[in-house]
Amino acid sequence: MDYSETIVLIVSFLTLIISLFAIWLAIMFYRYYSQLSLLVNEMSKGLEITTTRLEKISALLYGEKNYIPDKQEDNAKADINLLKKEEEGT
Repeated sequence: MDYSETIVLIVSFLTLIISLFAIWLAIMFYRYYSQLSLLVNEMSKGLEITTTRLEKISALLYGEKNYIPDKQEDNAKADINLLKKEEEGT
């Protein structure tokens, strides 16, 4: 074996190691993405439960039904006071 064949053999071995490392990284990324996705879903369920509890607390304490909007308006001049919006609607 001459010098060039040895270099080709070493480079081929390094390529194999790098490809195995890339496959391992892809598998780890998929695992972490799956775990993060489940975590975000659980957090959103907890947020929804907390929102309904907050709405019930204001109804119990003040006898008024307040609501927390699902989506914020993009208008910068939108009224933030939820009680005022409810009074205007009735």
